Amino acid sequence: MIIGGRSIARIVPPTQNGPITRLVGTLDIDGKGTDHPLDQCDPFILLDQAVIPKSDLPPFGAHPHRGHSVVTVLLQGKMKSWDSFGAGGLEGTVIKGPASYWVDAGSGVFHDETTIVDDPDDPLQHINLFQLWVGVKEEDRLKPAALQYDINLPVEELWDEGKDSVVGSARYFVGGGGTIQTPHPITVAQVTQHPGKTLKFPIESSHGGFIVHMEGCASYGKEAKDATILKNA
Repeated sequence: MIIGGRSIARIVPPTQNGPITRLVGTLDIDGKGTDHPLDQCDPFILLDQAVIPKSDLPPFGAHPHRGHSVVTVLLQGKMKSWDSFGAGGLEGTVIKGPASYWVDAGSGVFHDETTIVDDPDDPLQHINLFQLWVGVKEEDRLKPAALQYDINLPVEELWDEGKDSVVGSARYFVGGGGTIQTPHPITVAQVTQHPGKTLKFPIESSHGGFIVHMEGCASYGKEAKDATILKNA
């Protein structure tokens, strides 16, 4: 895969902690440290991945956010989201993956999210998600909190350079024509690459970012750096 001709600066192994895999960041939700080699990827503060096979998890309860944005990328399963500014009423909002929801914490909000797994023995009902925390500009920290959902995610076919054949696809959880409006430009996409094909995914020259390699084996960037599955690299 070639990411807009960009170089791959580092390949960092994940840090496993129970059902949660830390990919970016060193601070947990309660401010405690996590021994992880990538402390941030500006403006991204934190990225966790989790597979959760049971209902009513995680057990945090309502907890505060302030001064940043959080996007939950729900690849599979159902979640209930509740926020103190009244989105979804007292019972909250249930969404089913693939879907995403974006919280602009602004000047402050209490938030809660829990899993819904009707049959824990059915792996297709298990929750598979990523949660990404994003830093914002100072003026955005003073705005009222806001919440957005996108359950009709755009999917784009990706073609080779000659436009002769499809070499993969991209599902956009943020950006790519989706409905979520962000304080500054950001794209969150699940890219699937066909075996034995070269795929180019464009990134603006002024933007940074990262790749989470989830399955299979691939080479990235001009240097053709190799990566294996999420659990190993």
